Amino acid sequence: MKTRRSAFTLIELLVVIAIIAVLIALLLPAVQAAREAARRSQCVNNMKQIGLACHNYLSSYQVLPPGKVPAYAPPAPGYARWSPQASLLQFIEQGNVFNSLNFLLPPVTPAMNGVVSTFMPATSYPNGENLTGCNTQINAFLCPSDVPPLTGWLGGNNYLGNTGAYMCDLGDSNPCTVCTDSPAAQGAFYYGSGVSLASVTDGTSNTCFFGEKLRGQGTPNFKTDLLIMPNQPTLQLTYQTCTAVPKGSPPLTSVQGISWSLADMCCTTYNHVGTPNQNSCAGFPNTGMVNMSMQVPPTSLHPGGVNMLFGDGSVKFVKDSVSLATWRALGTRNGGEVISADAY
Repeated sequence: MKTRRSAFTLIELLVVIAIIAVLIALLLPAVQAAREAARRSQCVNNMKQIGLACHNYLSSYQVLPPGKVPAYAPPAPGYARWSPQASLLQFIEQGNVFNSLNFLLPPVTPAMNGVVSTFMPATSYPNGENLTGCNTQINAFLCPSDVPPLTGWLGGNNYLGNTGAYMCDLGDSNPCTVCTDSPAAQGAFYYGSGVSLASVTDGTSNTCFFGEKLRGQGTPNFKTDLLIMPNQPTLQLTYQTCTAVPKGSPPLTSVQGISWSLADMCCTTYNHVGTPNQNSCAGFPNTGMVNMSMQVPPTSLHPGGVNMLFGDGSVKFVKDSVSLATWRALGTRNGGEVISADAY
């Protein structure tokens, strides 16, 4: 009489396990792609919300908020200045945070210093003014594809305003004194700016207002590090020098984007010197922030490029492979360039 088998053989069990492993291997990339698509969609929605805030600000004040304001009186450090993001809070349903801020005083800032210990140390005030507001997490300023930093500071930022300048504090009334190519700030958010829509003569659909930037984790990563380069007197030398800095070089800071309230290219503004997902650099030594050459392009974890908010409120995905000429044209509001719709 034959006995009924009541269990799998070892070979059968191994075959079943192998089939399950193959199915998981096939499904996992699809699940990850779906999750990234959802995160990218949320990132786009955040940028559209910022775009609406810009136009609501324009409706109220006729100009965009400044990229940064002049320095406060000592003993406040020169870099502790309010960002355009702080001005936009009232238009992204963060009125309570906005009303908690005392703009007569500088923002509270976390430490930015890395290998240069004197570079932008933390600031605070005796009575804790502005600490709670500046250290508040604003979800509209955070890309869900990014990884939260390990610093403990909650007020981070992934969306940076376009300065249109390669010198850090360059402005209409704050000229560079070491430059040899007569630069002008041609973006939407720069030192002392007050840009109206009428001055965006290239067209709002051809001018970038905001770009995304990965936040630094405090550990070396070329997409989030602000590297050190010799200071340069021209746009082209800034680009060439920064591009040549080896990835993995000691960074000036590894916590870019740590603060939405601090008006600087390490946190809330960027430029179009180099194309997306390339090196970020600051020129050292220098004779002041207006004479500090910088390359700070957008970076992201979205495969192949970055999301960019344009002046008309639209959000477009710009590829890493965009030509340098097209990329720089997108960074000017009044450069007179002609940009093809399929150029990026």
